[in-house]
Amino acid sequence: MQLILDVAELVARAPSLAPAHDAAAPGGDDPEVTAERLGIGEVTGEALPLPRVLVVDDSRTMRESIARILGGAGYVIETAVDGREAWDVLLERRFDLMVTDLEMPRMGGYELIARVRRVPALRSLPIIVVSARASDPKKSRALELGAQLFMPKPVSRGDLVKQVDTTIAVGKGAVTTARHAVDTTASTAKATFTTARKETSKVADTVKETAETVKDDVKTEVTEAKPEVKAAAKRTATARADARPTRLVVAAGHLQALVHATRSRRPRPDSRV
Repeated sequence: MQLILDVAELVARAPSLAPAHDAAAPGGDDPEVTAERLGIGEVTGEALPLPRVLVVDDSRTMRESIARILGGAGYVIETAVDGREAWDVLLERRFDLMVTDLEMPRMGGYELIARVRRVPALRSLPIIVVSARASDPKKSRALELGAQLFMPKPVSRGDLVKQVDTTIAVGKGAVTTARHAVDTTASTAKATFTTARKETSKVADTVKETAETVKDDVKTEVTEAKPEVKAAAKRTATARADARPTRLVVAAGHLQALVHATRSRRPRPDSRV
């Protein structure tokens, strides 16, 4: 693994970044050198993190050539000799883009792309395939697995820098959009939760007030009903007292009738005895 930053070429480009007396745009006469790519804030001049690119190729010549081109364009470059080494590097450090070959020992580009797309933390990593195997089936398979772009070897310096710039910009835009969507969703959810909590509090207060009102009403009704209940109980007791002599008279009458009936059924003694 190599970390490559072409300092000599960056130093050579440095004068183009200085403010021109004729108010020329940042970057001087070289349109490929942008303030953002070189880590210079367009408005404030504050340093921005330099974009990091991982270059994966088993050909040392191709690997160093791509690294030199992109390093001179302002990117921080790391290299890997095959997919397996690239995979280990990706698990340890963050990158803004990966440039990879397809046919490599130990782990090829297809498997590397597939692995990257299966990991949520790496799923948004932009991938450019640079390969001499530029047939339609190989290109289609690389794009289907998740590569953003396929460039046949050999690649020109201008095309490579342009495509890397564009792909990283699109990737950052997608991430920014996703973050904005997440922030918007979170804000909406928070506002909805706050509103729901307020409504729930209002309902709880209403229920409490209703319960207190019902409690007071029931208490009032019970208090008002007490005299009526007492009066009814008194009338019942009086009725029972009035009904008792009548029941006794009726019972005595029944008893007297029973005694008379019993006497009348007794046999009379024979007078002839």
